[in-house]
Amino acid sequence: MKIVTVPNKILTTPTKPVEKFDEELKKLVSEMEEMLKNQSSPEGVGLSANQVGVGLRVAIVRLNFKNQDAAPNLLAIINPKIIKHSKKTLKEQEGCLSIPKTDVSVERFESVTVEAQDLQGKPLKLKPNGFLARIFQHEIDHLDGKLITSVI
Repeated sequence: MKIVTVPNKILTTPTKPVEKFDEELKKLVSEMEEMLKNQSSPEGVGLSANQVGVGLRVAIVRLNFKNQDAAPNLLAIINPKIIKHSKKTLKEQEGCLSIPKTDVSVERFESVTVEAQDLQGKPLKLKPNGFLARIFQHEIDHLDGKLITSVI
């Protein structure tokens, strides 16, 4: 398993919802977590399944992104969707592991409410804000087949 880069078509193809919460899903998430942990780049704060060539609605997010020296605290989100967002937006530079050496100014909502499922299929409701909300939006965009170069 390796990180897929542009112009691979899987990056611009919307992913399919996860229906089976089984050992195969756990293995995929485990492999994605290992890949993200092994990234030395500060851009490595999230990873979507299509970035590793798998067309499923699965992403992982690094919750302790501020402390790059700490062991990553990762959260797997399955079938995530944004159900609510703030009116306020912020424009900041973003990078992407699938578009190496490229930073783009992207406007994102300051806070979002995300519904997803955990690895067992149990519902999650998350309310990230600030940079963490940006990470969630970036990964959900990936799952929708959108790249930072297409959301500007």
